[in-house]
Amino acid sequence: FYHHRRYAKKLTEVGFEMTLRGETVTAQHAYNNLNAAINTVYEDVVNGNEGKINENDHPAEYELFHNKHRVVDGPSYAIVVHGKGPAVGGQGESISDDRNATSSNIVIRNNKINNIKGWTN
Repeated sequence: FYHHRRYAKKLTEVGFEMTLRGETVTAQHAYNNLNAAINTVYEDVVNGNEGKINENDHPAEYELFHNKHRVVDGPSYAIVVHGKGPAVGGQGESISDDRNATSSNIVIRNNKINNIKGWTN
């Protein structure tokens, strides 16, 4: 997502226009709408509606992002070892020389990971 976001942001900066569903829109308009939809879905899934998109309150977002199988779309990873901070956004974008920004002395013992499901459409 991070690389797509950078590309989309660049399109907004150059004033790019495109046709979506037969209507000419600016990249800025599409970018703003996509970000708003992502934020709405995040609020529904993480902070509200039992981990689901609220279909009644947000039908457009539901249509765009609903995952009927409720499984990860595409490859999934069971364990992520990451440097300092959350492992989201631009994973692996840059290597840090700062030893305080790295994971170290990691020990994983006796772990069982069961029933992981993925779906690629």
